[in-house]
Amino acid sequence: MTGITAWRNGYGTTVIKNGIIQILNDNTAGNYINAVSGDFSMTGGQIIIKTKTTDKIETAQYVLNMTGGEIIVNNQGSGMVSGSGSSNSNHSFSVTNGKISISSYGDVYGIRKQYNCAVSVTNSNISVYSRDGKAYGIFAGNNNTTVNGSTITAHSDSNTSYGIYATTAASINSSKIEGGTYGIYADISNGGAVTLGSNDDEISDSSPEIIGENYALYGNAFNFYDGVLRGTHAFQDGSIKAIPDGTT
Repeated sequence: MTGITAWRNGYGTTVIKNGIIQILNDNTAGNYINAVSGDFSMTGGQIIIKTKTTDKIETAQYVLNMTGGEIIVNNQGSGMVSGSGSSNSNHSFSVTNGKISISSYGDVYGIRKQYNCAVSVTNSNISVYSRDGKAYGIFAGNNNTTVNGSTITAHSDSNTSYGIYATTAASINSSKIEGGTYGIYADISNGGAVTLGSNDDEISDSSPEIIGENYALYGNAFNFYDGVLRGTHAFQDGSIKAIPDGTT
């Protein structure tokens, strides 16, 4: 299957339950799975994209819900799974028991969300690799991001890589987040924070696990309640805003 768009559904729902969809050797950049004004649901099967240009799977307005299956992008352009939305729409991007693997050139995103797209990743695996650009496991734009019981990794051969790049509030529980440069990078200006674990009586010193070759945590707003930080530097000075009650 080749072409700019494999699906471009209007106001209905596209559902993939099983089987293998392959998009190969196409030279035209564009959205290969594009739910421009409707919903996209994947409960099983595989989507495999191996082309020579920019590839993405995008839900522009409403809901992308992945509860199983695998998405594989391996190409010579940039790649992403995107929930871009619009500034006045509330929509969601949910991945549960799924796997997303992207390997390509240029800037690469496992999940890229913008505007009012809420993202939830549960019991899933997202792996991103760029040969020459930046790599983002999750690029978290407006609205909250929640990661539970998942593994997120991002690496680049010659550029900066981020397990999670957060510009708004995010919650991380029982997960492994790894970036070649930064485990989690917080650039938050709206008063939110990236929260690791829960502020309760039980403190875990092993999960979530945040790994960054330079910094495990870098940025301006972290609540560090549970977990372990691994990197040349555990965190940037001044980045930790809160720790569990009763601890110092």
